[in-house]
Amino acid sequence: MKEYPTKDIAEIVGISAQKVRSYAQALEKAGYAITRNDRGFRIFTDNDVPLFQEMKKQSSETGMNVGEIALTLLKDQNNHSEPDNSEADSTKQNEVTKSDLPQIEDDRY
Repeated sequence: MKEYPTKDIAEIVGISAQKVRSYAQALEKAGYAITRNDRGFRIFTDNDVPLFQEMKKQSSETGMNVGEIALTLLKDQNNHSEPDNSEADSTKQNEVTKSDLPQIEDDRY
């Protein structure tokens, strides 16, 4: 699997390197694991590209901040990866409240 530094993800997705760092920080706070190299820099893979593309899309299309977007995407990702064991489980969706969201500055201009 190919690995990318921040500047390459920025070019692929069409956002600034600063925005990549902001998205990555929001994803990490929401529980997403991003690999780091021995110097502590984030290393992204092909699996991360669609996630960043979706964050960019939702950031421009919705009024949500990056923290809310990250939580929503990861919740959706977890719902799609877990088998639906029963009807009762599918009706017990966790509600995310504003107080559950990570406190991240909204850097949209």
